[in-house]
Amino acid sequence: GRYRLVLLDIDPRGDGAIAQADLSTWTKGWLDLFQGVDAVVHFAADPTAFQTWPKLIAPNLDVLINVYQASAQAGVKRMIYASSNHVMGGYQNVPLPARITTDIPPRPGTQYVADGQARDSTPYGSAKLFGERLGKCYAESHGLSVIAVRIGWVKAGDNRPADLPLERGPWFRLMWLSNRDFCHLMERCV
Repeated sequence: GRYRLVLLDIDPRGDGAIAQADLSTWTKGWLDLFQGVDAVVHFAADPTAFQTWPKLIAPNLDVLINVYQASAQAGVKRMIYASSNHVMGGYQNVPLPARITTDIPPRPGTQYVADGQARDSTPYGSAKLFGERLGKCYAESHGLSVIAVRIGWVKAGDNRPADLPLERGPWFRLMWLSNRDFCHLMERCV
């Protein structure tokens, strides 16, 4: 109730409050919806961390580029970009550094097991790193305030720590973020 929301989704699922928009294709129809917007909270991407490059191009790269450009053209003041812990995932099995801080360089990709299958998030983490760097570019070239949030682990639904799969181990479990804290984080970013 504190903000007037303009909601876009490739599949509004019958919700009349959500405008249908395929942001991977540049069209005036959805571009006009950026006019008069103060802040864009960008979650339009495939969140599957073990996705392949070909499947990431449209939803994670083309959409990203178009949203940054639309925000700049429309004079949006701030963009909150949903980045990911997978930008630093390459440190999962490295004993040093003992802590991940802003002083160490990104190392995209995490190798892990889920549902008994080996997975690799290097393409996904690299795409998220690209989004962070593109945000820096738009901040410097267009004055767009960009906040790239490296989101930890937020599960759909109730999102309780007890529901986290034990097979993921401490690396993932330490990144768990409650729904309440996630919402508070997004609100603070706006």
